[in-house]
Amino acid sequence: MTCLTLTAAACGTSPTSAPEGVALGLDNAASPRIIRGTPSGTDQDSVVMIAIWHDGVRVGICTGSVIAPTLVLTARHCVSFEGPGNTLKGDRTPGDLDVRVGGGAATGLDDRATATAKGKRLFVPEADTVFNADLAVIEVDRAMTVEAAPLRLGADVAVGEELTLVGWGATDNGKLPTARMQRTGVKVQAVGTAASTSDFDVGADEFRIGEGTCFGDSGGPSLSSRTGAIVGIVSRGGNGIQDPNDVAAACVGPNVADVHTMVARFRPILDNAFKATGATPRPEPAAPDPPDEGCAVTGTPTSTGAAGHVALAALASAVVRRRLRRARPSRAR
Repeated sequence: MTCLTLTAAACGTSPTSAPEGVALGLDNAASPRIIRGTPSGTDQDSVVMIAIWHDGVRVGICTGSVIAPTLVLTARHCVSFEGPGNTLKGDRTPGDLDVRVGGGAATGLDDRATATAKGKRLFVPEADTVFNADLAVIEVDRAMTVEAAPLRLGADVAVGEELTLVGWGATDNGKLPTARMQRTGVKVQAVGTAASTSDFDVGADEFRIGEGTCFGDSGGPSLSSRTGAIVGIVSRGGNGIQDPNDVAAACVGPNVADVHTMVARFRPILDNAFKATGATPRPEPAAPDPPDEGCAVTGTPTSTGAAGHVALAALASAVVRRRLRRARPSRAR
């Protein structure tokens, strides 16, 4: 298979590595996009920024979702040290993960005292890879007052289902936005192993979309456009373009394939986190009746199979995670 690789900082194995010369700092220009997106309103404040620290240095950001007063759902690779390919080399210290709530979460990003909460404990799959297992729950050290997001726990996504993506990832110009962004109307292209292409493999517990997310959106939610429930978690993706001067080049265009983790397939981990913290998940609300369009047929989510994740398939290619790392202080940001 052809290896789908990007020059994003997420490729680096060093906790502070990033491509030379790539501007990864906050975007001070008015850029109303995640990737061709629009600003996210206060009704999406359950979508939070996660600042990742190591040895006193901020080494990256991810996106996450508040699913209970002290629980944040995100991607496994956001809370772990990455090895070669899609392997992992152990989990980070929970206290090195800062959760920042609200549309202004990017303000004072490097001042840890301004974080809303800090990690306390992690709930993760046993697998040592992000392939088909890129989901994690962070328990934080204090309750957050934002309303928890609902979860789809009883059904998979369906091909053709329409999603809304929300995150803190790089915009079209390759920089971080100063505000959270969303993109609506994104459709599920394929589900499970049928989503695999000649460029990369997709696991049984994952699904594929096209253009929509970029570096920094890792761990962010894919929401049902009809119910607002979290159905997936941003994992990895790209289009094969490597441009050291433009991070976003890897995230745009018709050849982009982004992989998301299906939340419903990881019910045991979620149940464990809720039980350990005495919390209760907010269920997916009933979908509103669709407009009358005569004999139009819409896709319907299928019921979930076995609750646990299946045996991991061999990963034949590297598809880059959507976490954004900042450069060392001596490099361009």
